[in-house]
Amino acid sequence: FLVAGGKICKGINTKLMKINEVQIEGEPTPAQQQQFLIDVTKIFEDATKELSGLEVPSEGKDTVGAFIAAMKKGTAEIKAASQSPEAATELLSSSRDPVEKANVLADKYGLTECGAQQ
Repeated sequence: FLVAGGKICKGINTKLMKINEVQIEGEPTPAQQQQFLIDVTKIFEDATKELSGLEVPSEGKDTVGAFIAAMKKGTAEIKAASQSPEAATELLSSSRDPVEKANVLADKYGLTECGAQQ
């Protein structure tokens, strides 16, 4: 799980860096922020589906289950914010990180590519 999960998480990071590289002159518009969250939602939904499909060793099963649940919850929050430009702007201008709990649990399990230690 650690090896396969690490590859999936590395893919998340690569894709997030790629969409972050899009150069926008000045402040991004609310519509651009909404599109950003739509793109992020797709990345996290795909990764969560892949992670959910991996076989988890019995040791750490609870932590991995909590990690995947936190990924789903965080992704749902991002998806909800991507439904309107105003909600996207609100989320992106806040200090909230919808996947923070997932990052902490990933670190706890040793999935450092997914976690906050990356």
